[in-house]
Amino acid sequence: MTNALAMGILLITSVIIGFRFHTSALNAIAGVGLMLLFGFAFSWFFALVGLLTSTPEAARNGRLHENLVSHSAYEDGHSRRS
Repeated sequence: MTNALAMGILLITSVIIGFRFHTSALNAIAGVGLMLLFGFAFSWFFALVGLLTSTPEAARNGRLHENLVSHSAYEDGHSRRS
């Protein structure tokens, strides 16, 4: 619900300052719906991360980021958790 409210405020503000969709109404609605779907998915994903960590500080301190970075293509072979 808050994602939809934020998206609505963002769209209204952008139209006021001059943004226009240069496609059909159906494509614009589909794009907005897709952005709302991504926001909903990320909300649930990070709620799961919060549930799986032992403390709020652990969830906030970026352990997930460390795990994602350690598997990236830029990894130099050294452990980041030493």
